[in-house]
Formats: sequence, C-alpha cells, structure tokens
Amino acid sequence: KKKKRMQGLQAALGLGGEGGAPAAPAKPAGQLTQNVDLSDIVDKNQGQCLNQSKEHVWTNILDSSSSYLESDCDEQLMIFVPFRNAVKLNSMSIKTTKGSNGPKAIRLYVNNENMDFSSPDNVPDTQSLTLKASDVESGAVVPLKFVKFQNVSSITVFVESNQGGEETTIIQQLKFLGSEVSGGSNMKGFKRVAGEKGEVHG
Repeated sequence: KKKKRMQGLQAALGLGGEGGAPAAPAKPAGQLTQNVDLSDIVDKNQGQCLNQSKEHVWTNILDSSSSYLESDCDEQLMIFVPFRNAVKLNSMSIKTTKGSNGPKAIRLYVNNENMDFSSPDNVPDTQSLTLKASDVESGAVVPLKFVKFQNVSSITVFVESNQGGEETTIIQQLKFLGSEVSGGSNMKGFKRVAGEKGEVHG
C-alpha cells in the first residue's frame, strides 16, 4: 500500500521512472512540428513560371517523374506556387538532373502574387538561400526560418543564378515541407490579378 501511495504521489508531481526521475514532458499540440510534402495541395491552375521553356514547364517539378523545368532565355526563373489552403512551411527541397544547371542563389517571397523580374530590386525577400551543388544533386532538405512562413497562401521562388554559370537552369523536383494551417483560408476562390505577366529582366 505504501508503494502504491508513493507511485500516486510521483504521478501527481509529474515524476516517473526508477528513483523518481522526472518524466519527459509532452510537447503541447501547437508545438509539434510536422514535415509533410505539400505538393498535393499546390494549385497548379493558378501557378505559373516566368522564363520557362515551352518544352519543360513548371508543373513538371511537382511530381517524382523524370520530367523537369528548364529556363528559356537565361538562367533566371520566377516560380509562383499558390496553395489551395493556407500552410506553415519549415523546409524545402530542390533537386536537379544536372548539378551545374541546378539553382544556386534563390530568394523566397511569401504571399506576393504579382512579381516579375524587376520586383526583387524593390521588394524585400522573406528569405534568401545559397544552395550547394550537393544540395540540389541529392534533393537535400533545406530548413527555412519557420517564424516567417506561418500563414502562407503562396510562395514565389526567384532563381537568381545556377551552380555552374550555365545558360539555363534545370529543376527536376521542388518540394515544400510543412503542414496545413488549422482553420486556415481556403484558396480555391483565389484568382491572380494579372494574367501572363511581363517578363522584364533587369
């Protein structure tokens, strides 16, 4: 009976295990970090890419096939990725078929739907990244500044340069990892203000 009373007291004090060692505290539900591929909730109909070749378009990067996205007249790409529901992002992954053609310097912009190639000169990015050749060859998961990606309805990826200074940039797969926002906005009714935006290069 004495042993049972001690066990009950330990439970009340949040103690457990041999010798009354503190039990590991459970994380509050809001602090749990999910790392789910969000490709399935990208709204392909509303997304677009500036400076993509006609043969290798941006929607190719949303699946695991051997198809890919390739830039057209130079190495830069402006990829607009809208989600059907608001999301939280904690990381991303970019994979290429050729290391030297893979993205190197990229800038990310949250909830900014009407960007072209002149925008980065005037619009501050949410986060900028410099990727290594090994990152894009293996499709490594690259952490994002989670606090800046809390209520994301769309993300724009500006590829500024590639690994080898090649004439074109190639992306085989692009993934954003995170979770849907509970009770977040449904973006099915979202419409881009602009149609085909002008591809103005600086």
